[in-house]
Amino acid sequence: MGFLNKLFGKKEDAQNNQQTPEIPKEIFVKDEDESMLKISNEPTVVTINEVYQFIRQDFETRGYQDALVNEDEKFKNEGIEMLKSELKILLTQAANYYNLELNNLSYHIESRSRAGLIDMVEQLNTRKQFIEGLQAQIHQLNKDLDNNEGMPMRMIYSYTRGFLKGLTAISDSEILNKKIL
Repeated sequence: MGFLNKLFGKKEDAQNNQQTPEIPKEIFVKDEDESMLKISNEPTVVTINEVYQFIRQDFETRGYQDALVNEDEKFKNEGIEMLKSELKILLTQAANYYNLELNNLSYHIESRSRAGLIDMVEQLNTRKQFIEGLQAQIHQLNKDLDNNEGMPMRMIYSYTRGFLKGLTAISDSEILNKKIL
């Protein structure tokens, strides 16, 4: 009887009983900061130091959390591929930055050479050789990443270790802590 009254009863009673609290918009809708939406025309400067910092990060927590979300092997492999893609982006940005620096140096070396500034040309050539060494490191990291060897494997091992710890935590909480008798 109560159900039918609610369904077919007076509208006044239904309106009085169904007062829903007003929920603030901020709970469900996040206003985007306008500065975040703007795309910068300034090139992103990524040096070899930022690349090494990324590789040295502890990805165990990320792997652990991913395992808790989805314990599938395919999900783990996708997480690893995402890490590789992020590193590839950083390597590309660093390579672009150093290419631009080399172009600027070449211009300065040529113009200072024509002006007869021998000492300045030597300093610029030393800097050019240093940047070429950094480019060689970036090239080697790219090669190692493609071949699954070398320094980039550190981040993959870290992520995998975290993922395995997450799987262990799931098994421990769901299976091993379950009372059998």
